[in-house]
Amino acid sequence: MTNFICHACGDNRPEDKISVLSRDRSKDLNLPEGTVTENIRYCNDNGSCLLRARKITIIPKRKTYAFDPNRLQDIIAYCSEPMRDNDFYKRAREDLKQLAVDALKAEILLAEAVKFHLGQISEGDFKRAVAVFVTQLEQKESS
Repeated sequence: MTNFICHACGDNRPEDKISVLSRDRSKDLNLPEGTVTENIRYCNDNGSCLLRARKITIIPKRKTYAFDPNRLQDIIAYCSEPMRDNDFYKRAREDLKQLAVDALKAEILLAEAVKFHLGQISEGDFKRAVAVFVTQLEQKESS
């Protein structure tokens, strides 16, 4: 018989004494519904384990500073306004604009990786997305 560790109490229990509490965590990670399911194991013969399992989170919530494509578009728009002041500020705004664009590209690549992992796109499509991303990075480094 297979044994499993209870996430709530840490005990090593036989399979028939372990149940799983599953919940969709996609919303917490700003992903489409059904993308990420968190499974918490708990002792099914111990009520306190179930209560603790309901409070346990294995997958951390997405940080508040995570890239929001809408916010990035605002930053890009701000950085694209006519330049004023001195050269230092002009260079800083251009750098910020490029960072925002790079972050948006990385966010898109991450979304493609999730789609590939879930079987929503083929390996070939994922490799093409990665190749485009790498090519753009290489062009940026060479300029």
